[in-house]
Amino acid sequence: MEHLWWLFAFAAGFTTALYLSFNQYVKMPPALLMVYRGLLLSLFLLPFLFYFKPVPNMLFYILCVVQGSLVAYMDNRFFAISRQYGAEVSGTIQPFSLMPVFMIWLTVTPDQAVFFVHHPLSLVFIILALVGMSYAALMLCRAENMRYIIKKTWPLVIGVAVIDVLNKKIMNESSGMIVSALYYYMLIVSFTAGMANLSFLLIKRQWLSALFDKRNLCCGIVVVLIILASMLLKNYAMYLSFNPAYASAAILTAPLWVMLMNYFLLHDEADIIRLKWQPVVLLVVAAGVLIVATGKI
Repeated sequence: MEHLWWLFAFAAGFTTALYLSFNQYVKMPPALLMVYRGLLLSLFLLPFLFYFKPVPNMLFYILCVVQGSLVAYMDNRFFAISRQYGAEVSGTIQPFSLMPVFMIWLTVTPDQAVFFVHHPLSLVFIILALVGMSYAALMLCRAENMRYIIKKTWPLVIGVAVIDVLNKKIMNESSGMIVSALYYYMLIVSFTAGMANLSFLLIKRQWLSALFDKRNLCCGIVVVLIILASMLLKNYAMYLSFNPAYASAAILTAPLWVMLMNYFLLHDEADIIRLKWQPVVLLVVAAGVLIVATGKI
């Protein structure tokens, strides 16, 4: 089953694209969206609490709270920096964080580093695949002044890398109870992040009147359902993968899914015209190399 990490990771990339596309057209304020995807999701999950046996590992819960706090902080930093430097920032941070995720995980799991010492060819192909997917994703995002952006936002790169590594670590602390772990992870992380973001709005007194707007609530429910599917798929892919960078790499296909949906569902030919075939081919080839290379581990 471990070798099927890519199936769930690419599905997570597709649901991420659904989330991006939906918010692209409803244009919900980012600050409001951060509260909805945290508190609404936790409220949706809460009634099912007694159907899932608790994970018998206190570290699991501590790390979930830490993860939720980090997610809330990063949400607000993304919001602030995107407002200052443009929306393309969100498309450039994840690709730049991919190699740090890979290296950090090798540092915290020395046995995997030893494995690659004895299997250098696998290491070479995996690194080439990760670099190729990162480069292709950056080209698909079409961000300008990339060097300037990364110079200003490098703390976000580290933050995203830490969140992905912590995500994998939490799943590994599930004591083999992966179904319960998926449930409690989503519940605790969402609630923690949602409460932190709500506190931020209360302090700034932003969007409070919009929280209970009927249209916003309806859109928020749709967002919650998409995020629920995305979190389930991503977390299970993290659980199955040898290294969290593999799942993160597959999710980089989200911009491609967005463009294809714009073309086939909305008949937006402008997007398909701007889509260069070189990064698409590179993304597909690199993804195939990553699947084959990790399948031999």
